[in-house]
Amino acid sequence: MNYTNQQLIDALVKEYEWLCHDDFNPEEDPTPEEYLDSIKDLSYDELVEETSIDDTFTLDEYMLTWGDVDPWNLRGRQPMQSVWKTMEPYPDEMFEEAERRERERQVLDNIERAIEIDKEIEDNL
Repeated sequence: MNYTNQQLIDALVKEYEWLCHDDFNPEEDPTPEEYLDSIKDLSYDELVEETSIDDTFTLDEYMLTWGDVDPWNLRGRQPMQSVWKTMEPYPDEMFEEAERRERERQVLDNIERAIEIDKEIEDNL
């Protein structure tokens, strides 16, 4: 999907405001207004570069997260930040699920390593 410069600028400013929410240092960081001033005259390619997208986090995904556009029509016109605000503070279930998955991954890693060790022992016998 193609985006306008203004859509990219709006998304970049929203992302910057979110980043500044918890970690803003007025002595080092520009205000959101100053950040807007610094990007408002950038070319389309420079704006895309400013998003720091890559092969795993595409421009469409960036715009779905930060823009007021929905390239896949997944959420209507609701900005993703408003969804995040309803999740704060994060439910304990989210952390419990993440911890459970991490434990499962560790168990599987240990099993795979044990199988490798068994094979090494068999090969040396």
